[in-house]
Amino acid sequence: MFIKYEKRKRNNGEILTYVSVVEGYRDINGKVKQRRIKSYGALENQENPDEFIRKIEEEIKILETQENNRIEFTLTDDENKNNSVINKEFNYGYKYLEAIYDELKIDEFFDSFQKESKMKSEYSVSEIFKFLTLQRILNPDSKRATTQKLTKFYNKDLNFSLDDVYRSLTKISNTFDSLQTHLRAGVDRLIKNKSERIYYDVTNYYFEIDFNDPEENFRHKGVSKEHRLDPIIGLGLFLDNNGIPLRFNIFNGNTAESLTLISELEKVKNEYNLERIITISDKGLNTSKNIETIVEKGDGYVFSQILRGKKGKRYHEALFSEDGYVVTKDSDGVILKKYKEFIEEYEVIIDGKKTIKKRKVFIYYNINDALRARRKRYEKILKAQKALKNNAYGIEHSFSKYIKKEFINKKTGELLKDVASSTGLDIEKIEKDEMFDGYFCLITSELDYDYKKVREVYHQLSEIEDTFRITKSNLLFRPVYHFKKENIKAHFLICYTALLIVRLMQYKLKNDSINLSVERIVKVLNMMNMQVIKGIVHLKYIGGQLDFKRFESDGSIKFNNHFDGTDQIEKDYNLIKISFNTPFDFAYVKIENFNRYFKSIKFHITTA
Repeated sequence: MFIKYEKRKRNNGEILTYVSVVEGYRDINGKVKQRRIKSYGALENQENPDEFIRKIEEEIKILETQENNRIEFTLTDDENKNNSVINKEFNYGYKYLEAIYDELKIDEFFDSFQKESKMKSEYSVSEIFKFLTLQRILNPDSKRATTQKLTKFYNKDLNFSLDDVYRSLTKISNTFDSLQTHLRAGVDRLIKNKSERIYYDVTNYYFEIDFNDPEENFRHKGVSKEHRLDPIIGLGLFLDNNGIPLRFNIFNGNTAESLTLISELEKVKNEYNLERIITISDKGLNTSKNIETIVEKGDGYVFSQILRGKKGKRYHEALFSEDGYVVTKDSDGVILKKYKEFIEEYEVIIDGKKTIKKRKVFIYYNINDALRARRKRYEKILKAQKALKNNAYGIEHSFSKYIKKEFINKKTGELLKDVASSTGLDIEKIEKDEMFDGYFCLITSELDYDYKKVREVYHQLSEIEDTFRITKSNLLFRPVYHFKKENIKAHFLICYTALLIVRLMQYKLKNDSINLSVERIVKVLNMMNMQVIKGIVHLKYIGGQLDFKRFESDGSIKFNNHFDGTDQIEKDYNLIKISFNTPFDFAYVKIENFNRYFKSIKFHITTA
């Protein structure tokens, strides 16, 4: 800070020396400028000019020791317009995500990749990948729409075109395996507790096209999880026991998910030097061939098991026999839950020879699951009755299984195989399905697992379902607009990296006893916007969403329909600042002070 003297001519022609305290600063472009801290009037109007200057010098010393000075600035008429440059907003919330990105050393990976590949590009693949990844979290959109937001981030001077983005996708796709290996190494640096348990599941994503690709490409019609008729692509995802993505791969949409497990499992085991792993997955991956291969490799498994139909018939005797169940009842004697466990011998082929192995089988029942299944069936029965009434039973729906079909000759009444059918509710099918309401079965190679352990281990599989929901609802992995195979691979690699970053942020927050959904995290970060006005940063208000009152019921926290007088976004923002240890509460602050805060945003995981 220093004293500035300015000569000004008054209307009467008198020239006076106006005194003010100013300081130098660098604007957003790095240019040195000055801003006025305080004005003191004309020197000629003071009784004792020397004493007047001495007092200002003393005040400067006080101002320089204060963290928050009084800030003054004036705007010209052009600067005060709504579309003036100083009224432009920049987002700085992205820095919290970039801190994780930087901790994974992704820039270093791509810089090294570009150098080793001897790419002579006018653009930086590293810069493009980072921008697309961060925007996939904050504002997921097409590559074209995303590139239109190049100037949105504070302190980012990005200079690449949409053509550069499209060209970079081929280069990014060439890192499909090596980048995943690099990312996992970064996760292992951050989270030290390795686990022998991994979770695997498969989902799919649709393309808005009418016809299949050639067989060598990905886009093919298959069994869609979202019951769509569009061509799809399959994605197999591994999570570790912390819920952190471990690895993924993509498959042709017509590939059966059960055929993806073993090859991907082998990659994971070799890539990460895992001696023995226990795979946890649902019944869609539970095939005899998969179990045989897992056991042959000396690994383990926990699978859910079908109880209905031929595959589950072997367990019906144990299921419906009351012997061996550990039962919990309410005060009226109603069974709330029960379970039994037993050892089963089964046959596998190892080295071409039949071998007898043992596994543990857990069968359990929960009345809440039974009531839920009953309600769902009741809705289907109502739809089936309505379809029968409207003669619409020829169209297949999920409720069609409860419509009985008998193929008869309408003239003679004889049963035939190829003549139109008469229909009604299939009461036998309804009663048979009701027998299984509320029951669930798990099988495991781990004979030392008890009921509590196997339920705890399997329950974590819900993390992968939640992860798939995030990919479709928050990160918008689909629909996919690319058609080239390498561009599709690059798209999913960008999306996967974005998923890993948000999951790591959630993991950090949970370690600090903070549970925030991806939606709430993104909402806070997107509201962290600011303006730069003549070296002064104006930080916008973060909030605007009233929170509801909480109450405890059945051991869990629930919400009612009344507001509690607080702002949910504001509270979430404060929690994120606590977790990252970045206290900063100013609305107006000098740009150098803001930059110190901005640079202080670092990522580390608190360990007990």
